[in-house]
Amino acid sequence: KKRNKMPLPSRLQVRQEGLSVIVLGASGDLASKKLFPSLFNLHSAGFLPTRTKIFAALRRRKSDDDDAQFKMELTEHINRVWKPPDGSNATKPTKGLMEEFMDDVEVCYLDEDFVSEVKCSRGKNYGGGDEEEEEEEEEEE
Repeated sequence: KKRNKMPLPSRLQVRQEGLSVIVLGASGDLASKKLFPSLFNLHSAGFLPTRTKIFAALRRRKSDDDDAQFKMELTEHINRVWKPPDGSNATKPTKGLMEEFMDDVEVCYLDEDFVSEVKCSRGKNYGGGDEEEEEEEEEEE
């Protein structure tokens, strides 16, 4: 995978390190209109490390086709708002560049089982877990 890279000052040059990005609320307007197009622009300009993984966190899976459906809608939206980083007259990114970016996007779901396990640093359960456990924790304090 070779990307065209624009010259950068040495302090801004991309290292060969990995990068993980977690986008919470990945199906929302902010993510689809701003975050993912911006990440794609960084990718297409060669500003992201080659070992980048973008985790798109969605609330819940409705069907087995949700991953493919999400990526298809994301691709369509990026194609609508994309502007080439080199200032050329291209109307949409190449298929290979888009596929390369989508390979870096991992769709994950924050279902109720996951959320019920989430606790803040003070130990309070925010997911509606067992009330008995909460009462026991309060008694111990």
